[in-house]
Formats: sequence, structure tokens, C-alpha cells
Amino acid sequence: MNDEDKLIKKILVALDGSVYSDKVAKYGGDLAQRYNAKITLIHVFEPPTLVMPVGGMETSMPAAEIELTNRIIEEINTKAKKFLNQYKKGLAKGLEVEIIVEKGNISNTILIFAEENNYDLIVVGSRGFGDIKRFFLGSVSDKVSKHAHCPVLIVR
Repeated sequence: MNDEDKLIKKILVALDGSVYSDKVAKYGGDLAQRYNAKITLIHVFEPPTLVMPVGGMETSMPAAEIELTNRIIEEINTKAKKFLNQYKKGLAKGLEVEIIVEKGNISNTILIFAEENNYDLIVVGSRGFGDIKRFFLGSVSDKVSKHAHCPVLIVR
């Protein structure tokens, strides 16, 4: 089978640091190895939000708060890259592995990144919410599986 005929050429593996991350990475790595596919490990975080007073008061963010927010984002980014590199080291030798850290709404960012970069499969973990909590909060895996342009593997 040549590369043109393969169904799975690029796999996006979303890791969040939860108890499912080890298993998600193993599934993604195993599939990448079996299909000789490229694999991308992605971590998406929602940036911190600062509440600013409104209504007659100046609404621009003071420079000190901007600097603090930027430092927090940079620290999260650095820790996420370190965390993803640990998973990268644990994958089979010879795999083509990329690591990506993005900020934004988690499910939307995964969906947009996967579609814009033509991934053939997304692998995500299930948080294991109970039915009532899932009803009110939803989950990243639910949203990704319902709206993805490609197949989604949800690892429990």
C-alpha cells in the first residue's frame, strides 16, 4: 500500500495532563506506529482572564496586569512543552512527532487546528463525567467528536 492509499497519515493526540493522558498517548503512538503516520501531541490551555471594572472607570488593563498575564501564559506554555516532550520521549523510536501548545477554547482550538492541518484522526481522553455533570458542562471529547471533520478516538 502506498502513502496515497493510507487512511491515516496524520494523527492529532490531545493531552491535558489528566489521568487519561498516558493512555491517550499510548493509543495515539500505537496507531501512528501501525500506520506509519505522523503524530502531533497537542496541549490546549485556556488563558487566564482578569476581571476589569467597567462603567465610568477606565477599562484598559494596567501595564503591570498585562505583564503578569503574559508571564502566567509563558509559564503555562513552558510547562506544557516540557510535559509534551516527556510524552514524545515515551513514544516509539522512529515516529515523526511534533509538539504543539495552543491557547484558547480547548475543544474549538483542537477542532480548528485539526481541520486547518488536515489531520486524519483525533485521539482524545474522556474525563469520565457522570451523566448529570456531562449534561450541564459537556466535555471536550463530546464536543470534538460531534464537530470534527475526521474520525475521533475517545480513550477511556
